[in-house]
Amino acid sequence: MTIDSKKTTILRPEDAVNNVSKPPYPFRTAIALLLLAGNLLVAAIYFRTFNP
Repeated sequence: MTIDSKKTTILRPEDAVNNVSKPPYPFRTAIALLLLAGNLLVAAIYFRTFNP
Protein backbone atom coordinates (compact mmCIF):
# COMPACT_ATOMS: atom_id res chain seq x y z
CA MET A 1 0.00 0.00 0.00
CA THR A 2 1.14 3.44 -0.76
CA ILE A 3 0.37 6.58 1.15
CA ASP A 4 -1.90 7.81 -1.62
CA SER A 5 -4.14 4.75 -1.47
CA LYS A 6 -5.07 5.30 2.18
CA LYS A 7 -7.91 7.72 2.59
CA THR A 8 -7.75 9.74 5.74
CA THR A 9 -10.48 12.11 6.69
CA ILE A 10 -9.73 15.07 8.86
CA LEU A 11 -12.69 16.00 11.00
CA ARG A 12 -13.18 19.60 11.81
CA PRO A 13 -14.84 20.55 15.12
CA GLU A 14 -17.93 21.90 13.35
CA ASP A 15 -18.38 18.52 11.61
CA ALA A 16 -18.64 16.68 14.92
CA VAL A 17 -22.14 17.95 15.70
CA ASN A 18 -25.11 17.46 13.42
CA ASN A 19 -27.46 20.41 13.56
CA VAL A 20 -30.87 18.81 13.27
CA SER A 21 -32.94 21.75 14.44
CA LYS A 22 -32.57 25.25 15.76
CA PRO A 23 -32.34 25.70 19.51
CA PRO A 24 -35.46 27.22 21.10
CA TYR A 25 -34.01 30.68 21.64
CA PRO A 26 -37.32 32.58 21.18
CA PHE A 27 -38.91 30.48 23.93
CA ARG A 28 -35.95 31.02 26.26
CA THR A 29 -35.97 34.72 25.52
CA ALA A 30 -39.69 35.03 26.29
CA ILE A 31 -39.27 33.18 29.59
CA ALA A 32 -36.25 35.29 30.51
CA LEU A 33 -38.13 38.52 29.77
CA LEU A 34 -41.12 37.31 31.79
CA LEU A 35 -38.89 36.53 34.76
CA LEU A 36 -37.15 39.88 34.43
CA ALA A 37 -40.47 41.72 34.39
CA GLY A 38 -41.59 39.83 37.50
CA ASN A 39 -38.31 40.63 39.22
CA LEU A 40 -38.63 44.32 38.41
CA LEU A 41 -42.23 44.32 39.67
CA VAL A 42 -41.18 42.74 42.97
CA ALA A 43 -38.34 45.26 43.29
CA ALA A 44 -40.73 48.15 42.62
CA ILE A 45 -43.12 46.86 45.30
CA TYR A 46 -40.23 46.38 47.72
CA PHE A 47 -38.90 49.91 47.25
CA ARG A 48 -42.48 51.27 47.40
CA THR A 49 -42.36 52.90 43.98
CA PHE A 50 -45.35 50.78 42.96
CA ASN A 51 -48.18 50.09 45.39
CA PRO A 52 -50.79 47.66 44.04
